[in-house]
Amino acid sequence: MQDRAEAMIGTYAANTWLLNRLVEGVTEEEALRTPSGRINSMNWILGHIISGRSKALKLFETDEFWEDKRMQMYQTGSAAVFEEGQGLKFTELKRELERSQEALESVLERSTRELLDTVKTTDRGEKPVWEHVDGLGWHETFHVGQVDILRAFAHKPDEG
Repeated sequence: MQDRAEAMIGTYAANTWLLNRLVEGVTEEEALRTPSGRINSMNWILGHIISGRSKALKLFETDEFWEDKRMQMYQTGSAAVFEEGQGLKFTELKRELERSQEALESVLERSTRELLDTVKTTDRGEKPVWEHVDGLGWHETFHVGQVDILRAFAHKPDEG
């Protein structure tokens, strides 16, 4: 396994570990709350993270993780998820987070230097696969911090 792949596995695994702690005990209703109409719900943020992971997986030309219709619900600029039925159930998103982690680890463990260095064009420009996937991991880390704040907003005790 390449050093870059190993580092990315570490980033995504750390995010998954922390997200699992932060969403533990959060109800469907709490996952839809926000402090104002300008901030996305925990449901939307978790779906957005998984959508980003699906984008990362598509770069490896593996079986698609999420189809475009699901991804579009949680893309930047999509409608916020504030009400029951606007997005996926939070319990389903939590399962999908685990499934996405397994898929990313699997594809990164099998990746070669040649594949990671392959230049691809996405909505984030033209660059090697590893830069796209690493950038998506960084972006995800930003959103993990938002989930932490929304957990506090839902008045959930700090899990330490």
